Amino acid sequence: MTHNSEAVIGKCLKSLLQHWPKSLAGEIHVVDHHSTDKTLELLSAVRSPISIQIHNPQSNPGFGAGHNRVFKTVHSDFHCVCNPDIEFTEDVFTQLLQKLSQDPKLGQVTCKVKFPDGRLQNLNKRNPTLLDLFLRRFLPSSLKALVRKRLNHYEMLDEGYDHEYSVPFISGAFFISPTALLQKLGGFDERYFLYFEDADLSRQILSLGYKTLYVPSVSVIHLWARGAHRNVFLMRVFIQSAFAYFKKWGWALA
Repeated sequence: MTHNSEAVIGKCLKSLLQHWPKSLAGEIHVVDHHSTDKTLELLSAVRSPISIQIHNPQSNPGFGAGHNRVFKTVHSDFHCVCNPDIEFTEDVFTQLLQKLSQDPKLGQVTCKVKFPDGRLQNLNKRNPTLLDLFLRRFLPSSLKALVRKRLNHYEMLDEGYDHEYSVPFISGAFFISPTALLQKLGGFDERYFLYFEDADLSRQILSLGYKTLYVPSVSVIHLWARGAHRNVFLMRVFIQSAFAYFKKWGWALA
C-alpha cells in the first residue's frame, strides 16, 4: 500500500528482492492510492525476477479496503501484508512460512520489528481498552512513568519480546497469513479507513479458533512515522476508527 512513498518504497523493494528466498515462488502486489510524487516512477523502474503488479484504484477507500482489492484476486497459499516503510535485512520468509505450513490452525504470524538504529518496536499488543488508548495518546510524556506498568502490559513488555507466543493484536505493518483464511474473512473490515483494522483482523482470526504467533528469531526494520501523533486529520481518523472498533467489539474501559 503506497501513497507518496518515494522516500521509502525503493529501499523496501530492493531489500525485499535481495532477501527473497530463491526457492520461493510468488508475486508482489502494490496498491497505490493516487501518489503525486515519484512513487509510481520508482515502481516502474524496478527490475525484478519476480512479478510486480501495480494497482491504481480510482478512489482511496482506505488501508484495509486497498489490501482487500488484492486479497480477492490472488491465488496463493500465503499472503504477506507489508508497509512500504519496511526494510529487510535477512530472509524472514523461510522461517515464518515454515511455521504456517507446519500448523494448519496458525492464522497469522509476525516477527520482531526494529527501528533503523536497532531499537525494538513494541508492536505486539493486547486488545485495546479506552484507558490504554487515552494513556498512550493523550497523557503527557512527563507523566507516563506513573502508568508505565499499565503501558508495558498493553505493549506486552511484561511478556517480553525474546520468545514465541500468541499475540492478540498483531500490527498491520508486517504479517503473513494463509490466503484462504483472509479470503474467508473477507479481508480487513472496511469500516476502518485507517487504524484498528489490524487489531480487528487479529481478533477475528482468534475468534474463529485460529492462532497467532510472534517469532523473534527473525526481524525487519520499520521506519514508523506515527502520523496520528503529528497530524490533525490522522488523529481524527484514529478517533473515528477507535469508535468503530469499540462499537463492534464492546466498550472495554480498562
